[in-house]
Amino acid sequence: MRDREPKAYEVLLTDEAKLAYRLVKSKRDLRRIDKMLDILDTVPDIGGPYDPVYEAAKPPFELKVVYAGHYGICYRVLEDLA
Repeated sequence: MRDREPKAYEVLLTDEAKLAYRLVKSKRDLRRIDKMLDILDTVPDIGGPYDPVYEAAKPPFELKVVYAGHYGICYRVLEDLA
């Protein structure tokens, strides 16, 4: 077995995201979400820009989005939290 490099990023979920995750019923979707979260902590630039159709849905800061199964995961990449 190979030793893995330490991950460059850490994925942190908001309370709302934790609740939404708990409400996912499909095991297949949960596996896809888990896999995408694992990918995001090593390749956070994989997502595209979050650009909703309605102006009111746009947050006051830049977001990216990736899709896992039937779910979109919106996220921010914060470079320096130390």
